[in-house]
Amino acid sequence: IIFLPGRGGHPPYTTPKGYYDMFDPKEIEQKAPLRMPYPENKPQYLSKTQGLPYWRNLTTFNQSFFYDLNAVYLGMMAYMDYNF
Repeated sequence: IIFLPGRGGHPPYTTPKGYYDMFDPKEIEQKAPLRMPYPENKPQYLSKTQGLPYWRNLTTFNQSFFYDLNAVYLGMMAYMDYNF
């Protein structure tokens, strides 16, 4: 399958319902916990007040948002695997 866009540059950021909710965010939290978001020994461009998270407005989200996001992403990848 080749994606040839008629409008826009990529396929839609969505997936069928069965894949969208295929993975449980709570299970991901148990098996693959997030790393500490702002550790002391990281470069300044990763800091909460001056780095990319600040400029990309990622500092206002709680951890559950990122687990939900990861679960949907894994479902999208499972759908891609199914197609190919």
